[in-house]
Amino acid sequence: MKYFVRGWDDNIGNTERVLKEYSNYDKMIKNQIPKNVQDALDQHDNHIRETYFKENDYIMELEAKIWGTAFIIFKNAIVQCDSKLEDDYWRYDEIYLLKDKYEIHILFDKTEIIIECDDVYINVQEKEYWTILYEKEDYSLNSIKENIIQTVIDKEIICGYDKLKKWEQLIYSFNEIYSHIHYYNYNSIDEAVEHYPYYLSEKEKQDRYKALYADLEERLIRSIKALEEYREEIKEKELDEVISKLLEVYNEKGMTEQAKSQLYRNLKKDAFPNLEKLYKKILIYMNDNVTFLEE
Repeated sequence: MKYFVRGWDDNIGNTERVLKEYSNYDKMIKNQIPKNVQDALDQHDNHIRETYFKENDYIMELEAKIWGTAFIIFKNAIVQCDSKLEDDYWRYDEIYLLKDKYEIHILFDKTEIIIECDDVYINVQEKEYWTILYEKEDYSLNSIKENIIQTVIDKEIICGYDKLKKWEQLIYSFNEIYSHIHYYNYNSIDEAVEHYPYYLSEKEKQDRYKALYADLEERLIRSIKALEEYREEIKEKELDEVISKLLEVYNEKGMTEQAKSQLYRNLKKDAFPNLEKLYKKILIYMNDNVTFLEE
């Protein structure tokens, strides 16, 4: 590995240097790396069951989840590895741009590997799991336990939002909105900014505030759009109300981020519908409409 060599984090001073050096390189190339490659390499701490070649493609098989097994596929790969990779955990990775190719360095618990390839992507071998999850669902939006929301979140982490089925995107987006409202009901971005390093100037903190706020709103509007796709199908007054109230705040112009965040905080107090009841109605609708689930 060029940066994250074995033992790179044994020394605090060395750790900071390595992180800074690779971070600088990563920022420089980030816009040149397609999303499918970024999603495929976002595997920190995931369990790799085994690896093998399928013709010229190098395949890494991840541990199966309830929704099936995920495969990371490195197209037209040349692999350098001292030992067979199986039953190991992905720790750190680096990616470098070559001419029309990628060079990927991955550090595992037991070994390290260098892969030169044309492309990288995730492929998921789906299996039916709705019935298993729905039978034990208690309609709680607490995603700590193994419920429908947590399963969909796990899949999004492994495979990326674009790999979710439409109904999974709906559930994921609904949870994003719930988390967004929950966050603003108990926190403010000001509190998050307070935890930034002490050496940042007020202007730097304000810039961080704006970036954090912009990210929250970007995820929010994506979630609203996902819900809007099913507005006509689900036909729930409460769902319409959620979408309308969020859009009303989102579309407010000429406000500071702090002032707008207060509007989000007020949503919970402002006769906002019980989101857990709405979540239950959505799941019942989905269970009663099998074709909806098969999209």
